[in-house]
Amino acid sequence: EYISIICNNTLAGYFERSSPAIALKYINQALAISEDTEEKYFLPHLLHFKGRVYYDDAKYKEAILHFSKALDLHTQKKEVLYIASMHNNLGMCYGKMEKTDLAINKTITGIKILKQKKELNDYEHFFLNYMKKILADYFIEKKDYKNAEIYLIKSLKLQENKKDTITIISSYMDIAGMYYEQYLDNLDIPFYKKSYILSKKIKGNYLLKKNAALNM
Repeated sequence: EYISIICNNTLAGYFERSSPAIALKYINQALAISEDTEEKYFLPHLLHFKGRVYYDDAKYKEAILHFSKALDLHTQKKEVLYIASMHNNLGMCYGKMEKTDLAINKTITGIKILKQKKELNDYEHFFLNYMKKILADYFIEKKDYKNAEIYLIKSLKLQENKKDTITIISSYMDIAGMYYEQYLDNLDIPFYKKSYILSKKIKGNYLLKKNAALNM
């Protein structure tokens, strides 16, 4: 059963973008096998995968159903990163459904849950930063620039502590874009300049350099 689940999951991955219907066929087969085993191999991850397929296919109610089921199982296992991730995924669904307040609440919950861990690994730091940037986007959507600024600056500080040059450049541009949307050129120009100067110090990543230069 274990190998069959992996095979069906892999096949679903091949078709995830090109054919959601075929992807669901294989993920449903994997789920059926998993649910029929005592160990319930990969069950929450399979539910998450199915929710993601629905999300990418703009079927947000179905995505919410499967993300919620995955959340319940991850909660039972006390898997903090995945619990936070499912709250973030639910928030993304609500965001697409234009239920921005629900999206904000779910994302804040995900952030709080992940921050409860005493020590975060590199991926958890990355994901925490990712959630903060998404949250800022929701606030910008509501024209709540004060809270958007708070989370974008928090995200930037986390990146600066990790000395992650590429994401620092991206954050500079996000912050500049937020100020630009408010016609605050005295605030947006310095961040555009920072992104441009820093982008010249890294090798490769042509698109990032191009975007930084175009905003100068």
